[in-house]
Amino acid sequence: MMLLRLRSEMILLALLAMLGYSQSAIVKWCVTGRVNAFLVSGKYLIPKICLVDYLISPDAMCVRQKSFRHEILLKEFVDNMEGNSSK
Repeated sequence: MMLLRLRSEMILLALLAMLGYSQSAIVKWCVTGRVNAFLVSGKYLIPKICLVDYLISPDAMCVRQKSFRHEILLKEFVDNMEGNSSK
């Protein structure tokens, strides 16, 4: 899974490359509190678990036009959850 290879906290630019959303969208998520983030030295640091929590939240599910990468991450998450529940 793509998220497993990343550090436990990620800076905004890493998210842009990974998720395919615009910088303004992700900053808006941080500023409005949708994603728990820490502003450190002018950069947002987002704990990986907080990003995952947001991406699978009802709020994120309501995003009308999810990026292609977001759709892939959701599919991987669902596939992993289904695989874990069958064990």
